[in-house]
Parts: sequence; C-alpha cells; structure tokens
Amino acid sequence: MRKTFSLITFLIFFSSCAYFNTFYNAKTYFSDASKRLETEMAKEGKISRNTADIFENASLKAMKVIEKYPDSKYVDDAMYIAGVSNFHVAKYTIARSMFSRLVIEYPQSPYYAEAHLWIARCYYESGEKDIAFKMLETFISDPKNKAFYGDAMSLAGYLALDENQEAKAFEYFNQAVAMTNDIRNKSNILFEMSQIYIDRIMLDEALDVLEQIEDISIDPEMLTRVQLQYAKIFRIQKMYQESEDLIKEMLANENNKPVFPDLELELAQVYFQQEKLDQAIIRYQTVVDNYPNTIQAAKASFYLGELYLYSMGDYERARNAFVAVSQHQRNITESTLAQSKINQIGRYVSLSKELSDLENKYPSLINSALEPDTLLTAAVKTNYLKKKFNKAEYLAFDFHNPDSALQIYQSLVNRFPEDPFIPQILNTWSFVLGENGDSIRSDMVRNRLIRDYPYSVFSLKHLGREHPDSVKIKENQDMIFKIESEYFNQGRYLEGIDALKNLLHSASLDTLSRSQVLFRIGMEYDRELSNMDSAVFYYRQTVDFNDKTRFAKKGKSRLQELNLIIERLIETPYVDSTETENNSVIDHE
Repeated sequence: MRKTFSLITFLIFFSSCAYFNTFYNAKTYFSDASKRLETEMAKEGKISRNTADIFENASLKAMKVIEKYPDSKYVDDAMYIAGVSNFHVAKYTIARSMFSRLVIEYPQSPYYAEAHLWIARCYYESGEKDIAFKMLETFISDPKNKAFYGDAMSLAGYLALDENQEAKAFEYFNQAVAMTNDIRNKSNILFEMSQIYIDRIMLDEALDVLEQIEDISIDPEMLTRVQLQYAKIFRIQKMYQESEDLIKEMLANENNKPVFPDLELELAQVYFQQEKLDQAIIRYQTVVDNYPNTIQAAKASFYLGELYLYSMGDYERARNAFVAVSQHQRNITESTLAQSKINQIGRYVSLSKELSDLENKYPSLINSALEPDTLLTAAVKTNYLKKKFNKAEYLAFDFHNPDSALQIYQSLVNRFPEDPFIPQILNTWSFVLGENGDSIRSDMVRNRLIRDYPYSVFSLKHLGREHPDSVKIKENQDMIFKIESEYFNQGRYLEGIDALKNLLHSASLDTLSRSQVLFRIGMEYDRELSNMDSAVFYYRQTVDFNDKTRFAKKGKSRLQELNLIIERLIETPYVDSTETENNSVIDHE
C-alpha cells in the first residue's frame, strides 16, 4: 500500500514538474524574444528571422501548456505568451483566438484588460480597421483600462492617420503622451510623432516634440536619435552645412555606433539633395558595404538606384542597385518599389532595342535625306512612331527625364507630320511642357494641334466640343433603340426586321452600329422566327463586314453552333419535304 501511494505521489510530482518546466521554457523564450525585438525595432524597425523563430518556440511551448495542462494556474499566462508571440510573427488570426479565449475563460486574469487591446491590434494589422476602432472606443470608455490608455490612444492615432484624419490623429497621439507614465514609452511615442511630423514637413511641430523628449529622456541612444532628427530637419530646411556638421560630429563619437547606419544614410541624403552626386554615391555605398542585410543597406541601394536612373540615366547600374534592395531586405516598401523599377527598366531597354533594330533596317526613319526604303510601309512607320512615343513616355513619366522626351516629341512631329498618330503626340507634348512650367510653349503646341488637326478627339476636347463621329453614333443608337421599342418589345418581329433593313439602306451608319444592326437581324431570324438560312446569312454578313467588333465575335460563335445543327440535320435519314421547302427561302432583301 505504501509503495502504491509513493508511486502515485511520484507521478503527480513528475507531472507537475513537467508542466512547470514547459511553462518555464515558454516564459524564457518569450522574455528573450521580447528583449531582442525591442532592440531590433529601435535599430532596424523590424523583427529579425532569429527573433521570430524564438517567438515561434515560445508559442509552441505555451500551446503545449494550454493543451496538456488545462487545469494549470499558468494557462492564462500561456495564452498571453502564445497570443503576443503569434502577433509578432504576423499570425494575427491565431493571436486573436488566444486573446479571445483569455478574456472569455479568465475574466479575473491580470492580462484581461491588455488582451482586449491586443485583439484590437490584431484587427488593425489584419486590415479590419473599423472593428479595431470600435473596440478601442469601448476600451477607452472603461476606467478599469486606464493603465493601457496610452497604448490605446497611440493605436487610435495610427488608425486616424490611415483614414487621412491628421488633426484627429495628432489629438490621439497627444492624449497617448499625456496618459503614458512610463518615460521610455512616452519618449517612444513622442519620437514616432516627430517622424510623422517630419514626413509631412510640419517642422515646428517636430521640433516641439523633440524638445519634449530631451526634457524627459536620459537614454543615450534615444537622445542620439533625437539629434539625427534635428539633422533631417536641417536638410529639409536646406541648412546643409549645419546638417553635415551635426552628422559628422555624431559619427566621430563611438558611443553612437548603433546609429551609424542611419547617420551615414542621412549624410548621403544631404549630399544628394545638394546634387553632390559623387559624394552621395560614396556614402550610399558605404552603408551598403558596411551594414549588409539591414534596412539601411536596402534603402541605400534603393536611393542609389534612383540616383543612377534619374540623375545619370545609367540604366544598367540603376537596375543592379534596385536588384540589391531585396537581397538586403525583402519585406519593406522600397523592395516592392525597386521591383517595379526593375520591370520598367527591362521594358525600356527592350523597347530601345526594338527601335534600334527598326532604325538599322530602315535608315530613312531617322534620316529624311536618304531615299525612302520600298519596304517602309505606312504600317511600319506608325509602329515605329508608337514605339518611339512609348519611349518618350517612359522618359517623361517614369524616369524624370522630360527634356529627352520633349526632344523625341518634336522630332516625331517634324519627321512624320502626316501620320494619324501625330495629334496624340502633340497633345502629350503640350501636357509635358505645361507640367514642367513652360506654359507659353505648351499653349503654342496646343494651338498647333487645334489648327492642324481640328477634328481630332484631342482638339475637340480642348475646345469643349463633341467629335462628329460621336454625334453620329448617338444618333444611330437612338434610331436602333426606337426600332427595338416600337417593334421588338411589342412582339412585332417581322416589322422590326424590315425597319432594321431600311436603316441599313437609308442611314449613314457608323461601323459599330452597322455591325450591331446586321447581328440583330440575324438574331431575330434565329431566335424568334426559326429561319436558320436567313440567320446564317446575316451572321455571316456581320462577320464579313468587320470581324473586329463584339457583334462579329458573337455572330461567329453562333455560326459555329448553327453549322453543327445543320450537319446533324443532314445526317438525319428522313426530312419532311414540305418543311424543307418552306425553310429554304432565304430572306435577305
């Protein structure tokens, strides 16, 4: 009996130790990951893969406690650890379910109030911002949540920013500062506000919150980052020397080493803004070489790409720099933008090669003094013209090189004045001139467009008039609609068909309307009168008239169906001769 009692006692003791050991491991992983995250967010603004893996381990251990030891006094702690850990690795649905279980199953838990705030954060990160905001309103209205008001107000501020409600956002942020007692958290909120103000060029407001940080913070790294914000403000104010001197002074102090990548990046921006391109390239490259696989290196690569592309027109170097962005960091905005630029450069280089091939094959395209090539058709000219126009659009709208684009517009208009594509080129030429502040030349080109091509859609738009073709199309559509209303909608199909045939013979129909009328006649014979031969005749007329219209495509599809029906009828061994005779009359007056 004593041996049995001892065994049971041992098993209970062993089980207790096992679950406590599991929880202890979860807590240790969670604490380690949280400290790492705080450091990484301050330095790089994002979580590292290693830290994410530690959070995953914390979550797995916590989940084990919840599943295997549901009666443990640490279950609510485990739910909190699992929820926060999953939140930081962007598993918001799992995180939300953990916090929801916590508030339902453990209303007396010390994590009860905070869990509601985490649920709101999960909704926010999942894009369900309306739900997040409603939860925050409810949360803030409850005095028992006062300890977390600062965090709630900060999240409300970001929600308001997302909705472009800036005044409301800053009101929330200021309330967050007022309601936060912890100096570190208060400083972090103020610092975030300073960056938001700087991004919006609200420099006086930025200076004010930076001074507030200096009044309360004793954290050396935070105070160094405040100085970096001052350097940014100097740069925006074009106080370049002050900005450069401040940054170099901070770089000379080894205590500022954690901020060196940001300082080097900002110094490169100072040089770039002054158009000291060689010095800017050196500094950007320093960041890339000395701090690989960081957000700063990714941003430096992106800025290098922009410099090579926009300021130097060096497409190869620009592309290489943009490719390097995702090699340093994938999950940042610059990585997505860089991929877009890589695609643009690829299309531009391919287009340039196509143009070069055409110019080599047809030298008279670029040299009017040469005798025209007999193979140089109007279609080839227009194709060349459109490709050259597309190249100019890349230069003007994607690569910030309007001067080169304007040269192309002018050369095309002078070289191919009779091409039907010229009005569009003139219109774009005028627009680009206007966008670049040359309103006099913009007006001159626009007037030339109106004078030389008075009936182009671009000229008529500038004059506030409607194109004659548009008027004709409306008139034709009105006539077709009238026939549909008076005849087909009333079940008078034969009279309606006759009216459409008269329209074909008497009216000056535009291409689309004529195609529509032919198809409608065929459709009425087909669906309402079961006259297959007449239906086939008019469907064929629709396709032969213009096979590019949507009615031609419908007619072609129905012709294929009818041909199959006809084939089956031919294969039938017996057909009523009287019925065949009646249906053989093709009504195609």
